[in-house]
Amino acid sequence: MWSRALRCSAVVLFLALASRGRAATYCVDLSGSGCDVTSSGSAGLTSALTAAAASADDDIINIGAGTYLGPFAYLPTGNSGTLTIVGSGSDQTTLSDPVPGSFFSVISLGRDMLGKPANVSKIAVVIPSTAVVGIFTDGLVEDVRVTSLPPNGGVIGVELLGTGSGIRHCQIEMNNVTQGMNQAIGVETNTSGTISPDPSPAFIEDSSVFDGVTTVEALVPLRITRCRVSANGNGSFAIDALGTNVTVEDSLVVVSGRGDAVRAMSEGTHAGSLLVRQVTAVSVGATSAFAGISVDAESGNASADVRHSIIRGFENSTVRSANAGLAATVSFSACDYPFDAHLVQGAGDTTLTEPEPNIDADPLFVDALAGNYELSDGSPAIDASYSPPLAPDESPTDLLGAPRIQDGNGDGIAARDMGAFEHPAVAKPPTTTTTVLTTTTTAASATTTTTLPCTTPRCLFDAALRGRACAGATVPQAVTAKIAAAEGLLDRVASSSGKKERRVLGHTRRVLGAITRAAAHASKGKKARIPAGCSMAIAGAARAVRAALPASP
Repeated sequence: MWSRALRCSAVVLFLALASRGRAATYCVDLSGSGCDVTSSGSAGLTSALTAAAASADDDIINIGAGTYLGPFAYLPTGNSGTLTIVGSGSDQTTLSDPVPGSFFSVISLGRDMLGKPANVSKIAVVIPSTAVVGIFTDGLVEDVRVTSLPPNGGVIGVELLGTGSGIRHCQIEMNNVTQGMNQAIGVETNTSGTISPDPSPAFIEDSSVFDGVTTVEALVPLRITRCRVSANGNGSFAIDALGTNVTVEDSLVVVSGRGDAVRAMSEGTHAGSLLVRQVTAVSVGATSAFAGISVDAESGNASADVRHSIIRGFENSTVRSANAGLAATVSFSACDYPFDAHLVQGAGDTTLTEPEPNIDADPLFVDALAGNYELSDGSPAIDASYSPPLAPDESPTDLLGAPRIQDGNGDGIAARDMGAFEHPAVAKPPTTTTTVLTTTTTAASATTTTTLPCTTPRCLFDAALRGRACAGATVPQAVTAKIAAAEGLLDRVASSSGKKERRVLGHTRRVLGAITRAAAHASKGKKARIPAGCSMAIAGAARAVRAALPASP
């Protein structure tokens, strides 16, 4: 442990170096030619942060292996440049707070007066009950592990201070802790007076945030990409947009206990809104979680736009609550969710819209009991019938980093899958060639016959109805009548043009979606009328027919 005199002399040395007007590299419990100043222990780290805050240049603090007890703070009051803090790895460098004590955060990192951030990477942060927050920052947190000590450690893993801040390649474990009236929050976004010049939303990318009561709570705009998020406990929320807009894409959300996967709620007069793309949300445990998608228009409007996602195992696919004069609305496009599981509350507008065809079918996860929610071969969630190109702001990969749009069913058409995981591409079956040898008394000749793939709507539906999956099954009239109606509409499309063609095409798309839903319904319940495989075969035919429809004129 450093003496007071030694600590003071170190600060003087650091400040003298800062006054030279050049960037510095401070090394704590490290040495080498790249170090401008070396020090050791918690006091050395504190002194390095103090000196960097007094410097107008871009500084680096490298930290060696060990446990460092704070609290630590970098809160510059002038032009201090960008600070980069790098540990020796999340399994080597640990920051925490002493016990006993009472502190706001283990480490607080502010921007300088010009908006330049302090970024931290390759450390672990352990939050004891004596602290509230692990990392309080409006910079970048990367390759960091944050742990809240059970049963009553700190209640917020990382607090992101608004725009431009972010988390990447991190693991945050809240262990469902509670501290007084507070409840565990893995990540919270808040403004808190940030002066960031970056107007883009805060973000969490390629990270895991586990077992909060409200695991991710957003009070300012947030984007969540390729993440695993879990919530644990009654009344919990895995992702909560409070009076702001949140985008969640290519992510897995798991809820245990009577909680919600994703919620949008108004805050004051500010609307809460969600854009959910390629998300798998599942309830685990003996008791079904309460809601997959929840929108609550209490004092302002709330909405959720859900696309190419899977919502399974919840008591309610949606909960829509709106006070009089307000709107709580949900839109589902090309999603897999139980159609008959919705809870509506309040006197306001609680509209559910389905602009593109959805399905209600077992997504055939690889191994849900083991936590593997990838799609098995033959899953009805592979290659959705509605599959627009990726938007400029969309992630091009799924949760595992695989390309997002692939031909997962081998029909020759690459399309988006539903959920967080894109099924690998399947080769299109080749055409078959059969050679028949014909013999006569005078000559022998070879005749070649080529069997072309089934491409017409009638052929596709006949192949599904007469194929192995539906063998021996009596497909109910509710399905076959819709197939016949679709075939009739397709004949009308060929003889129509202009506005009439647009109307017929729109009607055809709706009927094809109804075929999928009717087939899924017929395979449900204790007295299912057709096997699940037959339902999937019919749905696959409907998707193939829809994909072949001409674009609206």
